[in-house]
Amino acid sequence: MPLFVRSHVPRPPDKGDISIAKDQWILVEPLPKAPHTHIDTFLAPAMPFLLSLETDCVAACCGIDAFCLWPEAIYKSLAAMQPDEVRKLASAITTIQNQLEQSPFDIFISSRMNQCFEKSVLLALLTHLRTEIENASRLI
Repeated sequence: MPLFVRSHVPRPPDKGDISIAKDQWILVEPLPKAPHTHIDTFLAPAMPFLLSLETDCVAACCGIDAFCLWPEAIYKSLAAMQPDEVRKLASAITTIQNQLEQSPFDIFISSRMNQCFEKSVLLALLTHLRTEIENASRLI
């Protein structure tokens, strides 16, 4: 499982680490050579939300780095949604996580996000998103 860095002293992220808040990253190791599958179909129920986070650049250029995954950006995107849509999104992400956990593949490719993910990294990212969505839903 990837490590979450929670540091009071900023450290420069390694190339490929996923920024999820100030001084917090999901650590990404080089991808192993392993069978892979495409993930966009799995991600379809959450894709409109994910695309709303594509604010730092465009995925075709920067991959996952095009997406602002910090809590503030997540909350801003969720604020434009109705409370029932937020609950459905949290449920959809849980379903996606369950599907990924059952998958025999260790590498997932998103053409839309222009990114290859190791399973544990993708699960950690989805956990982060679901946690922030659940935190925000308490405020909506």
